[in-house]
Amino acid sequence: YTVTYKYVRLYEFALKHIGSSFYVGPGYQLDHHWGIEELGVQPGRVTDFQTYGFSHRSTSSGLAIDVLYDSRKNSINPEGGAAYANVEFLQNSVVLGSSGNWNSILIDFRKYVKVARSSVLAFWFYSVLTLSGNPPYLDLPGSGSDTYNNTGRGYEQGRFIGKRYVDLESEFRFPITRNGLLGGVVFCNAGSVSELSNNRFEVIYPGFGIGLRIKFNKFSNTNACLDY
Repeated sequence: YTVTYKYVRLYEFALKHIGSSFYVGPGYQLDHHWGIEELGVQPGRVTDFQTYGFSHRSTSSGLAIDVLYDSRKNSINPEGGAAYANVEFLQNSVVLGSSGNWNSILIDFRKYVKVARSSVLAFWFYSVLTLSGNPPYLDLPGSGSDTYNNTGRGYEQGRFIGKRYVDLESEFRFPITRNGLLGGVVFCNAGSVSELSNNRFEVIYPGFGIGLRIKFNKFSNTNACLDY
């Protein structure tokens, strides 16, 4: 069934360069949903949203501490040898307008390995773990819940959600034409969320596919992407 809502998101961080490719600093995160409605629910059916605690509006508002390592020269299309690691602790509080007190930790690690002259094997580990409290239902981590909704390719955003989320992905990127206009990728991924009933990981959902990359801007190395 479908859940509709209006949504405002504001994330702001102030990171200080502390040496080499390391950064650290505080941040603030706001996720506000209102006008929440469930559509297409059969009469008499009790949804997971209702069991968890349905509300027509919810707010997550909290302070964060962020530690970042980023050796990528181009964050849009990293080259082989680069790496990215981000660990963020978030504390949401009713004092800041949050619907409840809860905290979580985010772990985001990416590694790019040069395979051939112009080919790259990329790995991505992404996880959000609720440490204590109960996040609003629409703020629970899950498929497509990262900043740009990229995790869990093959599954729509919010298809799987839970208090704890783990996702591992890999992608092989290679050129098709010598001038770099066309490129291709082969990817696979596997993710899992903890069950809302017992907070245990019980099911793994896999995904795999192929993609075409069309060079959109050769200076920024930006591609238009088509994935199946």
